[in-house]
Amino acid sequence: MKEADKEVLRTQIAPLLNRGELSLLLGAGFSIENTSLNNTTLPGGEALKRLLLEACGKTPGAKTTLKDAYQYAKGKLPNFDDIFSSCFTVNDVFPWQRKIFEYVWSRIYTTNVDNVLNVSHAQASGSKSISGEFKFFNYIDEGLVSETIGTIPVITIHGTCLQFSSGFVFSSLEYAKQTNRLLDWHNDLASRIIAGGVIVVGNQLEESDFDSYIVRRRELYGTHGSPSNW
Repeated sequence: MKEADKEVLRTQIAPLLNRGELSLLLGAGFSIENTSLNNTTLPGGEALKRLLLEACGKTPGAKTTLKDAYQYAKGKLPNFDDIFSSCFTVNDVFPWQRKIFEYVWSRIYTTNVDNVLNVSHAQASGSKSISGEFKFFNYIDEGLVSETIGTIPVITIHGTCLQFSSGFVFSSLEYAKQTNRLLDWHNDLASRIIAGGVIVVGNQLEESDFDSYIVRRRELYGTHGSPSNW
């Protein structure tokens, strides 16, 4: 690590983290090395598209989207839920993933649909070093203040394999649908990105639903200064 980065950790990030004023946003890079129930690493978009269609005896074409593959497989495979779940379900996690729950975050958001955070939390809960009480929310849940008092929210911002009935957000069509709705947790994340104090791990922030909510918040409330996110 460069000395300049160490200085940022010491002087900017560590004080905020100690006061519980930072939020964490996780992406595919956070769990890309985890092993699923299929004994393979968790699939990215292209790998998932190919896997779903191969299970149906099909090969994806040049213009086949993940949304196409998902909807086709869901209609064709009687055991679709089991197949999909096995791709994103893990039984164990890395020690460094468990350590996330040793810090007092304001929020933890993830765009991943796997259960890595759930397993990390379950394993960390048996340790005396866990930082507080964490409560999991899905992207369609209401972000009621009464539900978050005394807890640290953990939000699956694009859905979770543990709640099939709630759906997932993984295509431009789904992004557009969520943009036209007013989802509490998307709005909450946009506010925090604008205000600053978000640490991003394994996420390229190339999410059009995020962009739309951020623009909406800026139009309503404007911006003040230059926020610091890392």
